Amino acid sequence: MFKLIDKIISNFYTKKIKFVYILFLLLVAILSIIFTYHLILMHPYLFDANNKINLYHIPFGYGPLIENLYNGNGYHRIWNGVETYLSRLPFLPIFVSNLYKVSKNIYIFLIIKNLIFFSIYFYFSHQFCKFEKKSHICFIIINSIIFYNFYNLTTNLNFFFGDAFIGIVLPSIFIILNSNLNYKEIFTGLLLFCVYLMKTTMLFPTLTIAILYFIFEKNSKILKRLIPLIFLSISIISWGSFGYIKTGIFSIGPKLSSDNQQAFAIVMNKDFHKFYPKISVDLIPTTKVNKIFKDEWDTYNFYKELNSKYIEKNKDRIFKDTLIKLKFIFFNIRKDSVHPKEGGKNENPILFSHIFNRTIAITSLILSMITILKNLTKIMSYKLEIYYLGIFFTSILPHIIGWATSKHLVAISIISHLYLFFKFKNYLK
Repeated sequence: MFKLIDKIISNFYTKKIKFVYILFLLLVAILSIIFTYHLILMHPYLFDANNKINLYHIPFGYGPLIENLYNGNGYHRIWNGVETYLSRLPFLPIFVSNLYKVSKNIYIFLIIKNLIFFSIYFYFSHQFCKFEKKSHICFIIINSIIFYNFYNLTTNLNFFFGDAFIGIVLPSIFIILNSNLNYKEIFTGLLLFCVYLMKTTMLFPTLTIAILYFIFEKNSKILKRLIPLIFLSISIISWGSFGYIKTGIFSIGPKLSSDNQQAFAIVMNKDFHKFYPKISVDLIPTTKVNKIFKDEWDTYNFYKELNSKYIEKNKDRIFKDTLIKLKFIFFNIRKDSVHPKEGGKNENPILFSHIFNRTIAITSLILSMITILKNLTKIMSYKLEIYYLGIFFTSILPHIIGWATSKHLVAISIISHLYLFFKFKNYLK
């Protein structure tokens, strides 16, 4: 009976992939509708009575920026009392403002957004199985990875923070890197171009991927191996040039965003450890700044000086806080960054999603490192481990310097699942 069912599913997957895709889209649409209903209940200020998105109220500093873009007023917002151009990277604001022109209704908006990004993952997972000549079971497992974990799924279904996009696109890049599909260098380059512009924390992972691709894809010609790096360079130069034109500063590295030092000041605070990770760091008491800034780089330099002074005087506290962040990244299984409810009570329940994520991540990390250490002389033959470790460590590095919340770790959690599956995929037909 099992063999018969397996054969039926196999034939269906092989001959009816378009119908399988339609079923996939239907599932994503249904999940988007359910998620949107709860999103409205959780963040009613974001929507009006007709479920229209209130652009200005989109959080994390994106709202005014997106609203200006949508109204044709340019890429800028007022922040710290001055006009700023470089406080947020452009992918999310540009994508959201353009999709808002298609539909202002949050239900339709999120359905479209999720159909686009989940389809990227579907396409490359299908191409991976096709070129690897793996069975329908392989395809089902790869796609189940993005659905089974409740926290990862709800993060990726969202739209108002960068991790809602990175959580799908970065794992898609990992699938491409470990596949033999045609034009993989172009697909990798295009997605790296986008990911770099999603969030400042993606600087190191994107650069690492592009460099590793050039080193380890020995079966391709040199020009092809350079394509991901070329696409990434175009992305870097585009954003940097925009910054130079608007502010006179080429926005790259530490100055990728003019908001970096102000965000870093949250960590450079003596009360950071009293809040993090259980309570939202947004609630840390801060001293009111009585200063009129000239421009966004004046703000940047002001906070940079404050942070430098804190580092000089609090090295011991910074070291202890770093250990707290490492403990969170590798071992946290409770809900984090909560806002206390009435009466000041914090609710940090254990989440099964976090247990699965941390268990898989630690297992994948240990397994990959053991594999590399055992095969140092043949390291060029272990692309899977090199890509995984390169992405893993460069993804968590910015969060060790700054801080991590669970949503920041979704992409690397999914990639850890993929690594573990790819490691043992040969046991499948």
